[in-house]
Amino acid sequence: MIITTGARRHFRRVAALATVAFIGLGAAAVRADSDAWRHGFATYGALKYPADFSHFDYVNPAAPKGGKVTIGTSGTFNSLNPFIMKGVPAALVGLTYDTLLRPSGDEDFSSYGRLVESLKVAADRSGMRIKLRAEARWHDGKPITAADVVWTFETLTTEGAPIYRYYYKDVTKAEVVGPRYRHNTHWTGGTKRLARTFGKRFGDKAYSFEELVAEIGSGLVCAHLGLPNELHDSHASYVGHWLGILRGDKTAIIHAASKAEQAFNYMIAFGADPAAASPSEASAEGDELLAEAA
Repeated sequence: MIITTGARRHFRRVAALATVAFIGLGAAAVRADSDAWRHGFATYGALKYPADFSHFDYVNPAAPKGGKVTIGTSGTFNSLNPFIMKGVPAALVGLTYDTLLRPSGDEDFSSYGRLVESLKVAADRSGMRIKLRAEARWHDGKPITAADVVWTFETLTTEGAPIYRYYYKDVTKAEVVGPRYRHNTHWTGGTKRLARTFGKRFGDKAYSFEELVAEIGSGLVCAHLGLPNELHDSHASYVGHWLGILRGDKTAIIHAASKAEQAFNYMIAFGADPAAASPSEASAEGDELLAEAA
């Protein structure tokens, strides 16, 4: 199968909502302004795992890596798109997609953020607001945005298989509600812009330093625009890593503030002259999403 660039973009955006059932919580989403930001959602009772858990109890983090597994199935396929009526999709093709939330195998109807960093659910369960992780990426390295999820939801329920229209019939609205300025600060560090080192994984020195730059940059942008810089539960895990950097280098906060100021100045200058970057770099899409249900 040959997929053109445009078709690949369309296909991957549809894939983003492969499990958007979690946005609607089985067609019961929420109002976004009446609860705290959380790392997961429990339909019944409380979540079993804390915000900083590293793995589910039934998973062995020391399991051997690599090798090959063969899974048998019957029949054939002529499509890699499981979201439409036409064709026969390949077995287990859904395993190729990351999901917004990940269900827990040892709880009843509890899910935790995967592409989602945190979520806010109203007491009456009439809507949900989610924040995507800054590190959430497509296969080509481009950020996954709330606009991607909204576009996918709308496309899936208007052009996808009829089951999706029925499944999400009670979800009345899904919309981008605002940009995340920490994420915008990350954007300024791309190789074609300010070229900072991002690190390889959460908690390593370079990653933690970049997050410190982004947090300071977010504060500068919010202050410039007169917006509140909202705190949420996940900040605690970042603070621990920032303190580790500061203990090792007393001047790290000065360097981070300098990088954040450069990022801030870049964004302000870019806002005054959008032609300064290519269309692919000039995305103003936010990474917060609101979904509501009737």
